[in-house]
Amino acid sequence: MKKILSVCIASMLAIATFPMKLESKASYADDSETFSYSFYLERAMYEYTQDPVYDDSHFDMYLKYVLAVSDKASLSEEELALCRKIFETERANPYINCPYAKETIKRGSPPKRINLDDLIDDKYMLARMSAPYSYTADSDVYYPDIVYSSSGICEYWLDDSGRERIITNTEDTFSPYYEIISDEPIDPYEQDEIMLKYNAGGKLYEMDDGTYRFLADLYGEQYKEYRIREKYISDIWEYEIMHDGSALIVGSTLPSNDEAVPLEEPTILPTELDGHNVYGINMDQALCQTGITKIVVPESYQYVGLSRMKHLKELEINAPDLYLADGAINSCENLESAVVNVRFIGAGAFTGCDALKSVEITGAEGIENGVFSDLPSLSEVSLPDGLRYIGVNAFVNTAITELVIPESAEVLGVTISAFEHWDTITVPLIERPLVIADEECVIKGYYNTEAHRYALAIGHKFSPLDDIEYGDVNSDDDFNVADVVLLQKLLLKSPDTQLDNWIAADFCPDGKLDVFDLVEMRRRLIGQAG
Repeated sequence: MKKILSVCIASMLAIATFPMKLESKASYADDSETFSYSFYLERAMYEYTQDPVYDDSHFDMYLKYVLAVSDKASLSEEELALCRKIFETERANPYINCPYAKETIKRGSPPKRINLDDLIDDKYMLARMSAPYSYTADSDVYYPDIVYSSSGICEYWLDDSGRERIITNTEDTFSPYYEIISDEPIDPYEQDEIMLKYNAGGKLYEMDDGTYRFLADLYGEQYKEYRIREKYISDIWEYEIMHDGSALIVGSTLPSNDEAVPLEEPTILPTELDGHNVYGINMDQALCQTGITKIVVPESYQYVGLSRMKHLKELEINAPDLYLADGAINSCENLESAVVNVRFIGAGAFTGCDALKSVEITGAEGIENGVFSDLPSLSEVSLPDGLRYIGVNAFVNTAITELVIPESAEVLGVTISAFEHWDTITVPLIERPLVIADEECVIKGYYNTEAHRYALAIGHKFSPLDDIEYGDVNSDDDFNVADVVLLQKLLLKSPDTQLDNWIAADFCPDGKLDVFDLVEMRRRLIGQAG
């Protein structure tokens, strides 16, 4: 895995060289609307380029709070170079984002890329591609390599070289385009073959930098019919056949809406329908008003999308390799409890589930930003061992009064974007705290862990889980007046004063040492003597 990651990163570094200052604006033949990586990046950098002074402390914070890297020394030279490349690009222009490279670092392996053959065979997936972080039923997540947030342009590279890519627009002002960059003119027969596959026009451009760019419209009005696949029925399930022959559940034949009858038994989703392996489920708001009250998602599922399931009260997902996409469980207004075992939980995954009271996360490496935010009924959350990071605002505006943070947690407060532009550049890593929960929430964890550091930095009350024998701060195996004197000297900031065992002095306990600990220490020593 490490070798694969290194090869991927080396390719990124070789091709994705992001300039910090541009001496001149490039011209591109006769067509200023040519869609190319260089054109959009250079134009974006030309129009808005800061001249930042790079500070290693800023970079270290970026590593931790954007890329979820808690140990800089653990990075290889290639990984570190990629991290700095991302940092410098986004710092120079806050309108540019590099999601694919960022996710490669966070996951420790490159995410799935779009496969052109799959797009050709499945125009349905192609027709849905517009937004960045494109979540479709055909993918875990497709991360664009470059996002230009000011123009809505996204680039999805087909390989690490970036010489083949899909270019989309979040505002749907143009159809997705396929672009090839070549050092030699593309053979006319190859051009014709591409245009024939897409039933669309294409054009070859000779660029000022000596390269050739062939651009083809991936679909026009004639492909909009592919937005609807033929549906099949097996047992109680409606499903579609995907391009790889697997089945995607999109609905149910159960009575719905006013005729829906709540089901008492759990609904265990099938792993096979009519001989087709089931890829996942995508119950949108037009198909979901059935009487299903509990859904159990099996291990093999690669996609889960549940929206506005009116009667759903319980959810159990046991798919440890699944990336639960952004907004995957959306507006299930009566959902009360969830048990989740997935690899990652995407941003806002439980948006609008206002009745949700308890969540047991039995397996996850990462919880992205805002996953459980603004859920007024949520009061109980269980986090798993092995959890590496929690995103910013993950539990804000909830009824949660305490969070037990596992020792495995390395970063609390991971954010998607480090830099924002209003009238001036704002750096949220430095200029405002990155919180995961409301101020009154008690953080429970172990001393000298990320939970402890976070609680002290943000101002949460900290409740240690350590088994501690209080009093012997000088580690001489005896609790006596010498320990009291040593703590007093420390609080008075006497030179060369240190505690061998400072945790034993945290009598309150709240994760920090102050005069209240000294008072309690004296009281206990007197009580011990009496």
